[in-house]
Amino acid sequence: MTVPVPRATNTWLLISLAFTLSSSATAGLVTNGSFEDTTGLTLANTGVMVAQSNLPGWLVAGGPSAFDCVVTDPAPQTNNCTGRLDVEPPSQWGFWTTPGVSPDGGNFFYADGDAQFGEPISQLITGLVVNQHYTLTFHQAAAQENGFSGATQEWWRVTFAGTTQDSAVMNTPSHGHAAWNLQTMEFVANATSSTLTFLAMGTPSGQPPLVLLDGVDLAPTPEPATFGIIGFAIAGLAAAKRRSTR
Repeated sequence: MTVPVPRATNTWLLISLAFTLSSSATAGLVTNGSFEDTTGLTLANTGVMVAQSNLPGWLVAGGPSAFDCVVTDPAPQTNNCTGRLDVEPPSQWGFWTTPGVSPDGGNFFYADGDAQFGEPISQLITGLVVNQHYTLTFHQAAAQENGFSGATQEWWRVTFAGTTQDSAVMNTPSHGHAAWNLQTMEFVANATSSTLTFLAMGTPSGQPPLVLLDGVDLAPTPEPATFGIIGFAIAGLAAAKRRSTR
């Protein structure tokens, strides 16, 4: 004898299945996208880690002009990066003001957007499915280097799966900063692995536009069918509730 399964139970099973599919489809593919892992980095000054080439999960293309740091303390005037290898005084390399902790929380990464000094930060992403759509999200902000004046503009140039996209341009007032804002980009995989690259961009040259980055996440874009299952299941649950009420 087959015992019938109540309709409400069937509905909950559908909801459970839909959310399971959704969760598996949104598993993040980026390692250390929040920059919380600072293993192997050297503490340069209060609240700053130098990230020349050994930032866990990432490749930072360092060099004599590289200006790339992981900030662990977002308080103004403490973000002095002594990782530069040129002759400028280390005490100069801070922010006039900062946008504070990002929505992702914890540490964040920043780089010089000046075309003379810009160096990419990249990570090889594996396990991709060819022709699958992927959604990239990250938080960005901007600031100006202490000791310089004048309004600046900043953005990230992102390359992945053979496609390059620019984030929204941020406008930073002289001695000020641009608030954290969420960016979303869509890419289509053209191979089973691809390098995700962020290049800091900014103008004008000579007035160091500093571009901040945090909460980098890349995941397969959920299929519309998954959302359809969730909608159908919720509608079924509502109908079952109405019948029970009657």
